[in-house]
Amino acid sequence: MNKRYLVPLCLLGLLLLTSCQTHSVLSSPLVKGSTYPAVSPEKVAVYATPKAPKSYEIIAELVAMCDAGQDAEVPIRILREEAAKIGADAIVNLRLNFGMGFWITGLKATATAVKYND
Repeated sequence: MNKRYLVPLCLLGLLLLTSCQTHSVLSSPLVKGSTYPAVSPEKVAVYATPKAPKSYEIIAELVAMCDAGQDAEVPIRILREEAAKIGADAIVNLRLNFGMGFWITGLKATATAVKYND
């Protein structure tokens, strides 16, 4: 193999093996005019099913994306933080998707933020 190709190939391999450690979030409020005080992210319960132990009102749809170099806890943590900012008591219907593209591989978590009816 020609030595002038060795360094670029090694750099390309290193780039493909590492991730950028980035993330983004999208929040779509569904209830107009209703605002709730923020809560601690640790108080936001996480349910993979659309059911929760109490009746609730849907307040937002949330989406968090991150590089596949991170574990699945990262987008879930991001969802909890975003749900806490809008005063949600829980996120339900949690879905994790692993996507592959030409240049990037990533994790996408989607969930519904809810407020319990007390």
